[in-house]
Amino acid sequence: RMTSMAALFYIAALLCYQQARMRIPAGSKALFGVLCVASALASAACKETAATLPAALFMYEILLIQGADGGTFMRNRRLILFFGAAFAAGCAVLPFAPGLLDYSTWTFTLPQRLLTEPRVLIRYISLLAYPVGSRLAIDHDVAVSTSLLHPWTTLPALCTVLLLIGLGIAMARKRPLWAFCILLFFLAHTVEGSLIPLDLAFEHRNYLPSMFFFVLQAGFIVYLLDYFRPGRTVRWILSCVVILLLISQGHTVYLRNRLFRTDMALWQDNVKKTPGLSRPYAGLGRLYLLGGNPGLGAAYIEKAVALSNYPNLRQIATYHALLADYYFCQKADSDKALEHYARVF
Repeated sequence: RMTSMAALFYIAALLCYQQARMRIPAGSKALFGVLCVASALASAACKETAATLPAALFMYEILLIQGADGGTFMRNRRLILFFGAAFAAGCAVLPFAPGLLDYSTWTFTLPQRLLTEPRVLIRYISLLAYPVGSRLAIDHDVAVSTSLLHPWTTLPALCTVLLLIGLGIAMARKRPLWAFCILLFFLAHTVEGSLIPLDLAFEHRNYLPSMFFFVLQAGFIVYLLDYFRPGRTVRWILSCVVILLLISQGHTVYLRNRLFRTDMALWQDNVKKTPGLSRPYAGLGRLYLLGGNPGLGAAYIEKAVALSNYPNLRQIATYHALLADYYFCQKADSDKALEHYARVF
């Protein structure tokens, strides 16, 4: 919920900024300027991903209001230097922030996370382009990249991300809206998809970036319809394809909403899709423990412990704590309970 609220106010800030820049009466400019600042603060209060908003507003100004040409960059060279210096200072300060880059409890390192995230970004794009229910899950099984060649998809994914960013920059003059959407998609992922120690992949991180992805998708569809305007048959075929895609995506949303009705259905679905992960088994086991079937719940949590496939070491402590409570309260087995309690610490 905080991610969706942060995305809402993020987009509202962009809209208010656009209105403030385009309105002629001074009173209207001031009103929308205040609303832009208020929306930005509300977005930041919801989630830290709003940290990219100043850069997004600057890109909006350069690409969509002034136009990306040599004169624009020269007129805004001070702002460009300011953002560059702020970015460099932020990167320099991050290692000294207490605990901010602490990977001691994670099962991967900072370099491994940086190598893995391009593959995660490509997965996000594929999920947005082809969002069938069989590919969607709360917890994704992402193999950690330990080098540029392991797994082998690491280097192609990194090159693809760099190519897409380069494509966005190259399109800035002729197709500024497309360039803005491409660059903002990656910018919106930088907070949760770069240095900070977090889980490697979560679908909800696409709430904000997907807005730019779908604007780009819609713009491309309009471009194709306009390009094939002389050929009515081709336009009808394209229109039918788009309608079928919308219907299929609506069906996927309907099926996903059915899964989200209960926590039990959601974790059961995740266990089927990612049988090698610990967290779905632990989530399902906890629900059984609380729902009156402690034996089955303990079995699922023990399966999670046996798999030993979790991103954060704190999770395994939680699993052992649940098992310790089960053995102490349900089985009256103090020795077994103490064994699990000892592993919590």
